[in-house]
Amino acid sequence: NYLERIFPFMGVRFIAVTDHFDSADRSGQSETLGVNLKNLVNEMYARDIAVKVKSSRQTKWEQGGFTGGVPPYGYRAECVGGKKCLFAEETTSDIVKKIYEMFLSGKNLKQIALWLYEERIVRPAEYHRTGQIYCPAGEALQEWSRGTIRMLLTNPVYMGCLVRGRGGDRTVREHTHEALVSG
Repeated sequence: NYLERIFPFMGVRFIAVTDHFDSADRSGQSETLGVNLKNLVNEMYARDIAVKVKSSRQTKWEQGGFTGGVPPYGYRAECVGGKKCLFAEETTSDIVKKIYEMFLSGKNLKQIALWLYEERIVRPAEYHRTGQIYCPAGEALQEWSRGTIRMLLTNPVYMGCLVRGRGGDRTVREHTHEALVSG
C-alpha cells in the first residue's frame, strides 16, 4: 500500500539498496512484488517476536522475576537463577522505611519532603541517574515532589509485591522479594 499508493501520492521515492529496488525505476515492476513480500514477512516476524517477548516477560513475572527496567527506589535488581530479582539496597531502603515511618507517625507529605531536603537526599530519578544518595555540599538540590513521595507510599512493591498492568487490568504477585514495610 505504501509503495504503490501512499509514497507515489506524496512524491516519496523509496530505495531499498540491498533489494536493488528503486520506486522511480518503472522497469522493475516485478521487483515491487518481491519487496512487498519481504515487507510482509518482516512485519509478520516482528509481530511474532513481540508476542514471544510478551509471553517470556509474563512467564518471568509469574515466577516472581522483576520484569521492569529501572528497579524501584530502595531496591537493586540482580539476576539469580535466570531471573531478575529485587534486593533491598542498604541506604536507600532505610530512606524508604523512614518515609513510611514518618507518614505513619502523622507527618504530611510536605513535612516529609522538607525532611528529605534538610537531609540533602537526592530525588529517586537523580539517584538512578548519578548513583549519589546525598547531594554534595555546595551543589543545588531539587526538592522531592509530593507526588513522588505519594507514589512511594502507595507502591505495593515496598510490601514485597510485584504489580503488572495498570488501572483495572492490574495483577499483583505477592511475596516475590523482601518487603521494606509491612502491609
